[in-house]
Amino acid sequence: MNSIKKIYVFFLLGFIYPQGQIEITHLTYPDYNSIYLNLESHSQTIYLINILHPNVTNDIDYLGFYIDGSMMYPLYNSIPHNKFITANDSITMSQLSVIQDHSTFYYDTNGLLQFKLRKKINFLGQFESKSLQKNNYDQKLMVSFYKEFNKSNVDIGYMYHYEKIPTYISEISDYYKRGLEAFSSKLIYTYSYNAIQLENRFNSQMTNYNRYNLNYLTNTNWNKLILNYSFTSELTVILKSAYKYTVSNNDDITFINNNFHKISIGMNYKINNHNFDFGIDKFKKDSYYFIKYGFSIDKYALFLLKENNPIMNIQTIDNVNKMNKFIYENKQIGIVFNNKLLEQSISLGKFISLNYAYKYFLLKTTIKYQWLHLDVIYGKYDSNRLFVKYFIRSGITISPNIKNKRYRPYLKIRANNVSINSRFDITHSNLTFIQQHLNENQFISSIKTIDGEIGILFKSFKIAFIKENMFKDYYYYSQEYIMPNMSNYLINIVWLFKE
Repeated sequence: MNSIKKIYVFFLLGFIYPQGQIEITHLTYPDYNSIYLNLESHSQTIYLINILHPNVTNDIDYLGFYIDGSMMYPLYNSIPHNKFITANDSITMSQLSVIQDHSTFYYDTNGLLQFKLRKKINFLGQFESKSLQKNNYDQKLMVSFYKEFNKSNVDIGYMYHYEKIPTYISEISDYYKRGLEAFSSKLIYTYSYNAIQLENRFNSQMTNYNRYNLNYLTNTNWNKLILNYSFTSELTVILKSAYKYTVSNNDDITFINNNFHKISIGMNYKINNHNFDFGIDKFKKDSYYFIKYGFSIDKYALFLLKENNPIMNIQTIDNVNKMNKFIYENKQIGIVFNNKLLEQSISLGKFISLNYAYKYFLLKTTIKYQWLHLDVIYGKYDSNRLFVKYFIRSGITISPNIKNKRYRPYLKIRANNVSINSRFDITHSNLTFIQQHLNENQFISSIKTIDGEIGILFKSFKIAFIKENMFKDYYYYSQEYIMPNMSNYLINIVWLFKE
């Protein structure tokens, strides 16, 4: 069992937040609704795994840009820093973040600028650079323009990302430089007039991957269309189209090529405390019905659903790689409770794919009190054909609100545990990080991380010390293994400026 110790110092300075009561969750990072598999320090190798089907990784949405998750690549480092700018559109704002770790020569610099270019045209730009051991391994650039018309809006943007990260593949420290160079674009158009609402979203990503001994280029396109027409306030007809296409420009890499197209037509009907969604999902050759029902009363809500969605992901079987595609059926029933103190959802579901089916249990709990904030997400799966047996991610913040003071001290602890099925191992020599075995040797039992943070929170900045420990429980029965730990001490300074 190994341990990584980190100390962060955060300093967030700006004037965009009003001087009022400070929320405990102020200046926190978003949750990407995934199972987090964290294998390395400095967040270089974090896989974002699908919660419903933990054998695949998710596509990620960042400010309207799509980052392709079908390649089973650790995408967390591909996501730009979260922006804290939430100012009014008419105000020019900028943000600068600098993270330093002199013990390992780690530097992470990020800048963001938002301003009004001209009347009803807004600009958002962001850049990022990271280096470790005096070698630059990450660069990002993002620009986005938002234009308002009388009844419609247009959001257009471009994002560039480059990374090259040493990736260890054997006990004798052999490694290769895992990397990618991605060029992403977005074009989002929305229209709203009387009973009609329309949104069309086009995304494209061209990526050059370096994965172990294979280098390949892919082009992935998405297009999503949503058209709503409301006959009355209770009845709405909905048409949806979702398309994804990925292809390789390399003649000898045919496994990359695949696509799906889903067309849905349905109706939404609301009456009193009842909400119905029902209709048909049409794929190339098959059609399935979908239904969603919700009933709410006072602080409780009951829901049940049947949905049909496609999944595309790289799959490695007997050292043969291909782009896998299947349509799954998800049936779920659950209950939600919500008041000022507690938010909780409990759901049971059944996931049905072409070759197998399994049941799962999901629990989400948030407790909010004057001085306490607790989050827990738990998922458990009953199939030995899945990479994950269960996961639990939790965080607790204790922060007394001192009367007549513009600050509040706080203590935060975050924990994450992913339990691995005994039939699976983690590998870096295949395109997919999941390696399945016929025998039930316990290669890896779980991946655990625990973070502790203590500091003082202001409306305009935060000063905190964070200690992070990473525990890895695994056995070296094979030559593949997780990357080595690196102890580090980080200083993070973020400035927020207003014009």
